[in-house]
Amino acid sequence: MPELWGFNDSDLAFNRLGKLTEKQNAFLAGEHKTQSRVFWASVVPVYLMRANRKEVIAVQRAEGTARYTWGTKRVRTPTSSVHSYEDVQVLHLNLGDRKFEVT
Repeated sequence: MPELWGFNDSDLAFNRLGKLTEKQNAFLAGEHKTQSRVFWASVVPVYLMRANRKEVIAVQRAEGTARYTWGTKRVRTPTSSVHSYEDVQVLHLNLGDRKFEVT
């Protein structure tokens, strides 16, 4: 896909943040307007797949007290016709001044 429009890795990294680079904006506004539908139909699904992916984080060094605490997190429930959000209980690992959600 990047080869089709001449985009590089930095363009795709910017897309993963949900933004377009100046080069991509110029491309879509220029003579390639007819290809913009194809662009959106291919970039948006890739972005959504990557946004839902869990990342593994390895802490190499931490200072301070380690504690586990319970908290609440509001998550979206698009299938519910009554409430669009739901509060769920989550476990947090607190290391010094940093907080990590334990899954």
